[in-house]
Amino acid sequence: MAEVVLPGQVSQYVLILLNHYILDGLIDRYRAPEILSAMSHIDKVKNLPIPQIYIMDRNYVSLGFMQFFEERNLKFLCRFKANSHYIKETAAMVTQDEIVEIKHTKHRRNRSRYATEELFRAMIGKPHTRVRIVKYQLSTGEMEYLITNIEDFSHDDIVKLYNACWGIETAYFSLKQKLKIEKFTSSIPRLIEQDLLSSILAYNIIQTAKNDTEQSIDQSKY
Repeated sequence: MAEVVLPGQVSQYVLILLNHYILDGLIDRYRAPEILSAMSHIDKVKNLPIPQIYIMDRNYVSLGFMQFFEERNLKFLCRFKANSHYIKETAAMVTQDEIVEIKHTKHRRNRSRYATEELFRAMIGKPHTRVRIVKYQLSTGEMEYLITNIEDFSHDDIVKLYNACWGIETAYFSLKQKLKIEKFTSSIPRLIEQDLLSSILAYNIIQTAKNDTEQSIDQSKY
């Protein structure tokens, strides 16, 4: 894999993301819960011999998912809406970067809010979840909110790390628009899976050539 460097400690955690490789793919029902799909992906790759941070958009914010990462000793970074998630905790912040305790209120202990029974049971005996909330202002003046269990990165590194996840969206674009990953050649489940995995393999082969070429170009000229 090509080496990509970001300031401070960030580089070692975002190697896969910035190299644009795809590690896993699966086929599921159209309305399958995204968090369950994410859990399946993570459990397949969590034992790779590299430090890992999972960067997610606001659809994945939940105490149950945080418990999932805690049980596996993995790091996460997620965007969230302050007007719909952890409102009291966010309002009580006096700086833009704080360690907070999210209380497990009766509302937050509702079984329907947890992806699995195991995660729900694990949360019952805990009074709170310890996280770090980072706020930063966009060029538009809008305030963004990030939640994470990473405590040793600076405020700026956390922001840069989250902004790096745009590579996920460009990867989806290439898969859908260039490799036509949604156009299957058969209605047979096994062949549909073969089409999916073949597209991912082709994508990774092309990405390897692209990464190698970019390493040979003098980036200072561009």
